[in-house]
Amino acid sequence: MNKLVGRRSAFTLIELLTVVGIIGLLVGILLPSLSAARTQARKVKVKAQVSAVEKALEMFKNDIGDYPESAKRLDPTDDSSYTAPSHVTLNDTTLYGAQALPRALLGKDLKGYVDPKKARKVFARGDPLGDPPWFYEHPAGAGAYESPFPRENKYFNESHSIWRTASGLGEEALKGIRPSSSITEDNDQYVMIDAFDYPILYYKANPRGTILCDDTVQDGSGAKAFPIYDPENIPYYNLLDNDVFTGSMGSGFTSNTSNEPGWRFGIDMHQIRMLGNVEEPDNVLDTALVDAGIIMPFARYIHDHKSEQASAGPVKPVNPDTYLLISAGPDGIYGTNDDINNFQER
Repeated sequence: MNKLVGRRSAFTLIELLTVVGIIGLLVGILLPSLSAARTQARKVKVKAQVSAVEKALEMFKNDIGDYPESAKRLDPTDDSSYTAPSHVTLNDTTLYGAQALPRALLGKDLKGYVDPKKARKVFARGDPLGDPPWFYEHPAGAGAYESPFPRENKYFNESHSIWRTASGLGEEALKGIRPSSSITEDNDQYVMIDAFDYPILYYKANPRGTILCDDTVQDGSGAKAFPIYDPENIPYYNLLDNDVFTGSMGSGFTSNTSNEPGWRFGIDMHQIRMLGNVEEPDNVLDTALVDAGIIMPFARYIHDHKSEQASAGPVKPVNPDTYLLISAGPDGIYGTNDDINNFQER
């Protein structure tokens, strides 16, 4: 009598490879879609952040009378030209626009600040406690002094979006590379981070502006190169306000820049690190721009095409009476098409 031997069915090698191939194909199709969806979601979040900052800046202006200053300058709470208490050492730290933004909305230590009207009743102009009175706490290790008045104002509550620019203070560092990190005090300032983990740049418009923009410096280079303006040619916006992040280099249309290398977040250098042609912003045929691969210099990036087309007068920037907020977008490079900002037309 013949026995029937049961045979267990199994996938052949070809069948297994076919299944694996199909799964791999599906994954290949789905992953880009998921990645694109995540990127889009982050873009929406950044737009919401920018909108929230705009509201906060308007509240700040209503209380203080003007938008926060963005000009590259010595930190008012760390300027050795002031007379500080004996236990405080002032190090002449440079403050940039992106660092001035969270400081104005949250205070230097993110705990708010005193109503300047109250503080000015007690502290004379020029005293570190009173000029300006809402910035008081000094860097760790340098001693600290406080106004006797309680903290009252915080204009922006998204404190989870605020990181330091260096990890030495126990906070999470910005991703990317700072080409020159010898001045640690300039790194260790709060900046507002977007959903892609890059700083949101802040430039305040100069209400007395007569020219599109500038990057002329008084003297020196790098972090200690501060702007100085020709009284007859005052820029609405100055490239130097955030050059620790964007970089600042001569483009052939300017004689002086800070030569700051800028922070590297993306693979390439930032497009707006060069000024470009102020009188003809769309002209990018300058040899220095071509050699550097720059197609969106600062002047071209911020100039208002609509205003230029409607008027035969001097070229003006977008938002000539307010400010610019700029996120580098997914690629981490300021001045490219994926940037997210508070103006549409470039």
